Amino acid sequence: MNPALTRRNLALLYGSTFVTNIGHGAHTLAVSLLLYELTGSALMFGAVLSSEFIIALALQLFAGPLVDRGDPRRVMLFADFSRGAVIMACFAWLMLWPSAVPLLVSVVYLNLLKPFYRAANFALVPALVDDAALTRVNSLTGSFSQAGQLLGVALAGLVATLWGAEGAFLLDGLSFLLAAACLLGVRGARAERKVSNTASAWQALLEDWGEVAGLLRRQPGVAFHLLLASGDFLAVALINLTLVPLNQAHGGTPLHLSLLDGAFAVGSLIGALLAPGLLQRLSVTHAGLLGLAAQAAAFALLAAYAGPLPGSVVMFALGLANALSLTVFMSHLQRRSRGPIKGRIGSLRQMTLSLLGALVLPGVGWVLGRWGVESALLAAAGLMALYLVLLAVLSTRALFGPGLLTEPVRSQAPLPRGAAQA
Repeated sequence: MNPALTRRNLALLYGSTFVTNIGHGAHTLAVSLLLYELTGSALMFGAVLSSEFIIALALQLFAGPLVDRGDPRRVMLFADFSRGAVIMACFAWLMLWPSAVPLLVSVVYLNLLKPFYRAANFALVPALVDDAALTRVNSLTGSFSQAGQLLGVALAGLVATLWGAEGAFLLDGLSFLLAAACLLGVRGARAERKVSNTASAWQALLEDWGEVAGLLRRQPGVAFHLLLASGDFLAVALINLTLVPLNQAHGGTPLHLSLLDGAFAVGSLIGALLAPGLLQRLSVTHAGLLGLAAQAAAFALLAAYAGPLPGSVVMFALGLANALSLTVFMSHLQRRSRGPIKGRIGSLRQMTLSLLGALVLPGVGWVLGRWGVESALLAAAGLMALYLVLLAVLSTRALFGPGLLTEPVRSQAPLPRGAAQA
């Protein structure tokens, strides 16, 4: 691909990712705050975040095969445009007939489309750049994603304070429409497409996942890689769950909340810039261990919260560590996936995340409601420590060794005539 076109495509992809996640972050906080204010239940606050994982779980079965057989850019474009249109309709609904119904409609629709968007995004990035650039591009994409979500949380809090929940919904809708406009400019992606041996859609679906099941039997280390790749995303969800209660428990203002959010976002972006250079000095396994250990320590330090300024330093470090380990696990999962199997691998990662999120977030929400935010943060630290131990044990030579995160995964399915497998 022409270098100038590649740079243009990546700039548009970064912009789209950032703006899309502003919409997600704004929507998450707007809905969570409404439920928190109406019910006063921390468990309900966690249930809103976990609903995404529950709804997404079954849809991943369809999202991955659809992406592997189609155009990931078009899937992402449809997802962003339709989500923006639906949320704008919900905004109009709220203005004309105020009720909780449009709130629920927006939650369900966003979560219905999210699995397809994420599977397509996982497949699109390797179609735009070569393997050598994946680490750098993924680190920036992941950081823009998380920074956008956290900025969305901060903006939604400000907008909701000034104009109410309706204003937050307007911010959501505009964000998704702007993200779709960015994707319109992406051109020349080299996405591989899978062809089927059957005309039946259901048989094709079984064929697609049967291939993945066979792959996991031959290479069980891939299943553990998928599990490890969920930790950083769970960490962000746990931040979203605990940050507002942490700020409220210590009498913080909206400015303090924005300071904490912004520190994580800045740390994440700087971590993305530093990660490729650090990975040249450390092995893949050691970089992952460092990122997970630092996240566990940061959550534990937040439990001993000493005010917005020290807290912001910890949030900055948490963002750095999260960007590092996210880059390690995601980039090598994409890099090891060869041929038209990336969509299904991406969906399988999301299934793993959905199952864990549906279990972990309500559990931490229950801890939050029963014993307070400090205990919830210690639970988050314990979860990151479990990921750390898992990586340390699995990467020993007695088990999988260095190949745990690097052994290639190849699709055995036929490609369209004339296509070459990566």
